[in-house]
Amino acid sequence: MKTLLKVRAAIIAGVLAIAPAANATEIEPDKSEILLVSGEAMAAGGMGAITPLNVCDPSRLNQKNIGSLLGSALTEIDLSLEPTPADGYQAIGAGTPWNTAATALGKKQVEDYNKDAAETLPVNVKLYFHFLDGRITISDDLVTLSTRTVLERGTSFQWREPFTGFYSSKYFHNQLRLALERELTRNGCQN
Repeated sequence: MKTLLKVRAAIIAGVLAIAPAANATEIEPDKSEILLVSGEAMAAGGMGAITPLNVCDPSRLNQKNIGSLLGSALTEIDLSLEPTPADGYQAIGAGTPWNTAATALGKKQVEDYNKDAAETLPVNVKLYFHFLDGRITISDDLVTLSTRTVLERGTSFQWREPFTGFYSSKYFHNQLRLALERELTRNGCQN
C-alpha cells in the first residue's frame, strides 16, 4: 500500500512539474494595427506601433468586407481557413477567431527568412506553418490583425510535429500583414 501511494505521489508530482512547462511554451500572439488614411500617408513618427496606410477612401473598407480582404490576403501567401466558414469570409470581420490550414515553406521563403534572422531555419528539412486563433477587426478606420504562428517539421501534411528550434513568429505575421495592406490599398483606391 505504501508503495502504491509513493507511485501515485510521484505521478502527481510529475504531472505538476510538467504543467508549468506547457504554459511557458504557449504561443504568444503577434499584433499589428493599421490606420486607414486618405491622401498622403502620415509620417510614422509619433504613431507608435500603428502603421498609417493610404487607402484613398477609408469609407470603402468596413466590417462587412474586411473578412473578404483577409481571404484574399491569405490566398496571396498560399493559406486558407480551416475549416472553411459555411457563410464565407464575411463572418471573419466580426472579430471571430480563425485558423488556417498548414502550408509548406518553399526554399525561397526559408532563404528570405534566414537573411535577417538571428537564428536561421534549416534548409534541408521540410517545414510547414499555419496560424491559430487569428483575429481581424476594423473600427474607426483602425484595422487590428492578431495571429499565433505555429511552425512544424515533417515529411508530409499528415506527418508533422512541432518545430523545436527557435523561430520568429513575427516574420510569418508580417507576410500576412503586408498582403493585407496590399488588399486594403487596392480596394480602398479602386475606381
